[in-house]
Amino acid sequence: VGMNSCMDEIQCAILMRKLDSTLNFDRRMEMKALYDVALGGLGKASPIRWREGNMPHIYPILCRAHQVSLDLADKGVETMRHYPFTLEEEIEHAPSTCPCSYSAARSVLSIPFYPWMTDEEIDYVLGSVREVCR
Repeated sequence: VGMNSCMDEIQCAILMRKLDSTLNFDRRMEMKALYDVALGGLGKASPIRWREGNMPHIYPILCRAHQVSLDLADKGVETMRHYPFTLEEEIEHAPSTCPCSYSAARSVLSIPFYPWMTDEEIDYVLGSVREVCR
């Protein structure tokens, strides 16, 4: 199901240099803290907690993903369902035999979380999520 995408040392050195300037780690951690506070205590959604020290690259929430996605789209907020199916459904084209995996696949929704978002965009996304999920 995976692939092996090896790179040589020169490619790695160039990529590491670009990643430092592209990923903006400080901004991501600042945003994570804002999102955690703004979305903690919602009735119909809850943020997925990251382990201490982990760097978030997406911000997933647990909710009724399909309906929340539609409601946020009406407000102009794009969402993504990164893992909409279980591994069994994806590979074997068979119903999932693991109820936890099945439930998670239908409940996890990623909301916009990019280091180049403006403070106004962040406020709009968080306000929209709070409105839809209260």
